[in-house]
Amino acid sequence: MTVSIKAFGLLLLLLIVQIASGQVDNYSKNSKLFDEEQKRFENELKQNIDSAEVYWKHGNVTASFTFNAHKDAWKYYEKALSIDSSKVIYFVDYGKYLNELGYIFDAKILYERGLKIFPTNEELKIGSENVNNKISKAEENIRLNSFGKAPTNGHPKATNYAKVTDFKKLAKQTKDEKSPFFYEDLLAKFNGDKELTDEQVYMLLLGFAQQDNNKPYTQVADQVFNLNSQEKFDEAISKANELLKSNPFLPSLYKEIIFAYRKKGNETLADYYQKKLQSILNAMLYTGDGTCKKPYVAFWVREEYTLLKYLDFKKTGGVNTGTCAGQMADKIEVTNLITKDRSEICFNIELIFNKTMGQ
Repeated sequence: MTVSIKAFGLLLLLLIVQIASGQVDNYSKNSKLFDEEQKRFENELKQNIDSAEVYWKHGNVTASFTFNAHKDAWKYYEKALSIDSSKVIYFVDYGKYLNELGYIFDAKILYERGLKIFPTNEELKIGSENVNNKISKAEENIRLNSFGKAPTNGHPKATNYAKVTDFKKLAKQTKDEKSPFFYEDLLAKFNGDKELTDEQVYMLLLGFAQQDNNKPYTQVADQVFNLNSQEKFDEAISKANELLKSNPFLPSLYKEIIFAYRKKGNETLADYYQKKLQSILNAMLYTGDGTCKKPYVAFWVREEYTLLKYLDFKKTGGVNTGTCAGQMADKIEVTNLITKDRSEICFNIELIFNKTMGQ
């Protein structure tokens, strides 16, 4: 090697000093750091072709950057290991890098691979235990925050989209005491845990949309979220129940009370509120199919994302507001978390728009 480990150490020390002094926060200085390291790496590589140590050292320097270039360090660690997997330090440094970036599942695989070769190495054992603990916590957090998956087969859909979105006509039915969709009657059944069809719950939501206390942009669930974040679960449950009196169908509130009850170990009540939440989300699914021809009817902007999660979608692109099926709609670019396919999910926000405009 023409560049000694000692010289490499000095380079790392210089980089750390620069980071500590805040110099790398400047774009031009970041670029200079990057260019100098690339030049050093390329020169060393010319003199030591296919040297695992050259790639490993470059990986360490790249991982130390405080700007986006550090995300590429994995390429050099991988190259080093593909050339020579007999150096435990390659596994140790690569594992730390993956762990710090939050790639805990990749780090787990790497540590397991390293321990097969170096079964007694303490650093690998500690790193493996650390990521396994993180994975356990992540999996438990997923369980605590889960509210189920949308039904995939046989879920009923409204047959006539124009009819199900004739909001003025339907609203009249929710106010008619003789109608099977009279709001007060449906609310009593919902609160009394009576079995309701998706259509009935949809009409119940539509009836609530006519109430003065309905606020399509409400953020009241954050009050409960904050209590849960502080592990004040009894207070969170109490606050959620208080808020549900004026927001009886708000999905985010149900999500928080489900979480709190699970943390308390009360799965019975968590399941009870999950069933309530699913009935609301299923009523939204009943209205359409998420296309621009039949967008799902939304009652709160925030809960569009709750329904996306229920459907195993995640927002991964832009949100545009336009017209779908002759009414106002949000169009959200999403990725299916199972298939990884990208698409667009549309939500009918006519009710939200009208409420905002005072109509």
